[in-house]
Amino acid sequence: MPGLRFILIWLFGCAATIAYEPVRPGDYACTYMSPIDGSMQPYHVYVPTSYNPEAAAPAAFFLHGFGGRTRPLGHGRRKAWADRTGWVLVAPDGRGSQNWDYIGEDDIFLVLEDLSRTTLEHPALNVDQQRLYAEGCSMGGHGCFRLATRHPDVFAATAPAAGWTSYFEFYPHWYDTDESPGMPEYVDPARRPLLETASALGQTANALWSPVYVTYDLYDRVNPSINAEAFVARLRRIGNVRVQVNEGLGRHCRSYDAVDNYRFFFGKQRQKSPKSLTLTTNTLRYNHTWWLTLDRLIYQNRWARIDVMVDNGNNLRVRTGNALQFRLALTDELVDMSRCVRIFIDDHEPFRVRPEAGLVLRAQLDERHRVIGWSRIEAAAPTGKTHQLSGPIAEAFRSRFVIIYGARKGHDTGNPDWVAAQRLAADWNAWMTLHWSDRDAEVTADRPWWMQPYPFAEGEHVARKQPLVTPLPDSQFTLANLPYEANWILVGDPSSNWIVDQLAGHLPLRLRRDAGTPAIEVADQVYSGSELGYFFIAANPLVPERYVAVARGYLSSGISPDDGVSNLGKDLEGLPFYWPDYVVWDQSRKPGSTVQEPFRYLPDTFLAAGFFDSNWRLDTTPPVSRLSLTGRRLGRKRIASPLEVSIHARDAPGGFGVQKIEFQIDDGAWQDYREPFELAADGIVVLRTRATDRCGRYVYRTVDGVNRGYAAAGNSEKPRSYRFNIRKQ
Repeated sequence: MPGLRFILIWLFGCAATIAYEPVRPGDYACTYMSPIDGSMQPYHVYVPTSYNPEAAAPAAFFLHGFGGRTRPLGHGRRKAWADRTGWVLVAPDGRGSQNWDYIGEDDIFLVLEDLSRTTLEHPALNVDQQRLYAEGCSMGGHGCFRLATRHPDVFAATAPAAGWTSYFEFYPHWYDTDESPGMPEYVDPARRPLLETASALGQTANALWSPVYVTYDLYDRVNPSINAEAFVARLRRIGNVRVQVNEGLGRHCRSYDAVDNYRFFFGKQRQKSPKSLTLTTNTLRYNHTWWLTLDRLIYQNRWARIDVMVDNGNNLRVRTGNALQFRLALTDELVDMSRCVRIFIDDHEPFRVRPEAGLVLRAQLDERHRVIGWSRIEAAAPTGKTHQLSGPIAEAFRSRFVIIYGARKGHDTGNPDWVAAQRLAADWNAWMTLHWSDRDAEVTADRPWWMQPYPFAEGEHVARKQPLVTPLPDSQFTLANLPYEANWILVGDPSSNWIVDQLAGHLPLRLRRDAGTPAIEVADQVYSGSELGYFFIAANPLVPERYVAVARGYLSSGISPDDGVSNLGKDLEGLPFYWPDYVVWDQSRKPGSTVQEPFRYLPDTFLAAGFFDSNWRLDTTPPVSRLSLTGRRLGRKRIASPLEVSIHARDAPGGFGVQKIEFQIDDGAWQDYREPFELAADGIVVLRTRATDRCGRYVYRTVDGVNRGYAAAGNSEKPRSYRFNIRKQ
């Protein structure tokens, strides 16, 4: 959740002022109230017999595998270790099977925060912020790999076992279509950036200072050893000397041993303020490590990297890639705060500044979008896409949200908005909160299973009278009493939901009605029809610090109780992987099957999908091209043949980068530019150039029965003309 990690660090930093109470040793089944949906989320904590409230205790988190839940840890070898060392053992739930990503990852930090509070289940625990550890196998291994690379400044050490690190290996046997086209020959382009974000392998540079104990088995067929081997190889390549490997000869999770992990953790403390840092990310969601924060990307969905080092001369040496703005939280541990620091960034001129805790540095660009230098700027309120408000669609469900449906057609199955809202809420309540089991189901033919009250037994660890997400009619609200403190999930179109109608003129996609038919305009393409479906996210025009998401229809796998009650809501497991900033689909199409039944391959129904630029708009700004020439002048107006030509182009900041550069010589055909070329003519030559950007939009076409996504035509600059008088010697 935005800012949660910083709140936790502040809380634990103040721990010395808290008078901790004695705690009876043993296993505690605990809950905390989710700030997302108000539900009571479970976790277990074991307080050892040797726990001393006067001394901060290390805490080891156990991340369960797929299909698992939180469970007591106070037994066997785990208990013996904790009692001997005074460690607190914690088993978060991760809201079930969320791959310890998205709200599954947030659950870890919410549990960590809850440990420091006095609750109905336990007094505040004195947990040592400097000695937090995480270990787990299979899905728990996925989560530990990510914690090591996304949050190396929080966890002192991690021990991932049998987890996946690259979507190229994992995705084909879990989420991909079970028919061609499949990976590796085809990756849905609108989801590629999301899959890259989920893959720890691309972020190993962040784990330079992280002690990591990697366990894998050579005969693992679930998450093959290549996941761990590639991760370890990259850690060693960047100089991480804190990685250790436990290689086994068994199958999935065979060599996993919690106490072996504890032995690796023993004595390790969180690195406080390393004098050299690397941050690499493709999203502002994961934009911070220790004293370095990335505020702006130059290009969206592209990998950015910042390497910063403090030397003994009060100098900061920085290398950047795809970074437009970043912050440094300097302290006396890093530099002499009484003297100016000199900052060297890339190959630009160094400059001196007075050090401070929130030093903001921004790239200076010329009219062709080239970085020509860096300077300090005053901190200002963020606008556009930020760490707190960066998309994609899944982020609308990562903080408090309210589902509001258009009620003009009633409150029953005759209203498609009501049905879509109820289906969405039922999936959320099933997969995120109630964890239904197949026992005691009482489904009747005359009443849909997705209507509250639900006809299923709640799963384990579910609090009694659990608060549920319940859709609300738009007729319940006026502008005066809308839930401005929450994200809005608005179900309906301008003709059926008055709130959508109120916002329609201020949203990044234009919502229309053509001759009474619902329509949506995406750039120069209009999609319409009674079976039109769409779902997109934006900054709320009425509450810019909150999200609004607008949905017409509800795209899901259509999982029913016949597929197993425990599978209901399973689509939300893939929420972080499936949904970019916007999706338009055909509700009449039936998505094909995946390799993981009963999950369906939802992109089979897509018509368009993509991302908004850094200003929450469709990208409409073309890139700018320029020439570099190598040759010999013959006087003021003539150039000796041959003339070597290089063409460069840069997209506007906040866009998605350059897709292609083209050139034309005289009246010849336009050609793709790939490398420098020579003009060897004798006489006047006219050279034209143009560049086209990526634009972040994708269109889908069905060819031979297969629906694939393709990059939409980008924004092209107006051709630039150059006239050369070239003479042979």
